[in-house]
Parts: sequence; structure tokens; C-alpha cells
Amino acid sequence: MRAAFWLCVASLLIAHPAQRPNESDFSGEWILIKSTPPTADAARSLTVRQPIVRTSASGAPMRPFFSHLVVERHYAMGVQSQTFMIGVEGGTVSGVPSATQVETRESARWADSGLVIVTSRWSWPAGELRQDSEHKEVWQLDGQGILVVTLTDQEAGEESRTTMLTYRRR
Repeated sequence: MRAAFWLCVASLLIAHPAQRPNESDFSGEWILIKSTPPTADAARSLTVRQPIVRTSASGAPMRPFFSHLVVERHYAMGVQSQTFMIGVEGGTVSGVPSATQVETRESARWADSGLVIVTSRWSWPAGELRQDSEHKEVWQLDGQGILVVTLTDQEAGEESRTTMLTYRRR
């Protein structure tokens, strides 16, 4: 009787694939094991949450997807928390004209290589050309389940700087 029950459960699982997104799940606690090049600015550990959406707003079943990524970066001096809406591009624009105008953009999207997060900022004095900066993160899991986060920072008029952070699960 018990064997028949488990056989039935197993056949349901095979017939209905797990309600998991196809993309990588970075959820969990991660410890920094390597920074290339070495840097003191790297988060020593990460706590990551990636909620899965399986139903529409009306409750109808749909293809599961990760709606957003919540990252707590633990540094020696404290914790920084960020939330990135996956598949959404947003930003801000100065609403009131002032001596300095500021515009920001943020996006998180899946690409072949993993999750790509881009944060851009433009600020410029009234009547002058823009000065821009861009911070890009590419999150990937390697074949052994190691999290590799490649950071690329670009400031206006300067060469880009790339840092590769490698984390293992706690």
C-alpha cells in the first residue's frame, strides 16, 4: 500500500515537471573565497533571496519565474541591502531644474551567461555635457555550484575596471 502511494507520487512528479524556473537560483548564504584582483571592498558574505512566482495576479497557473533578487552584502563596516526586479528597467530623473541634473537607470535581466544587473548614473551641471558611470554585475553558477560575480565599473573618460568575486555556499 505504501509502495503504491510513493509510486503514484513519483509518476506525478515525472508527468508534471517541478515548478522551478529554468534560470539559476542564487538563493542562500555565500562566503567570499576569492577576489581577482584582490580588493578590500568586496562583500565578505552574501545573503540572497530569489522569490518564485507561479501564478498570475488572478491566481491562474503560469510558467514559474524569479520575480526579483534580494541581496544583503555583508561588509566589515555593516550590511547593504539591495533589491533588483528581474526583467524590469527603471530609474529616476531630476524633477526640478537645479544646478545639477541627475538621472539613474537600473535593470536586471537574464542573459546566456547568467543574471546581468546594470546600474547607471548620469549627473551634469546645467548647460554642460553629461558625466556618466556604469556598474555592471554578471551573476553565474559554475559547474560545482560556486557563485561567480563579475563586476565591471566604468567612469566617464576612464578605463573600465573588472573584479571577479568567487563565493561558496555556507
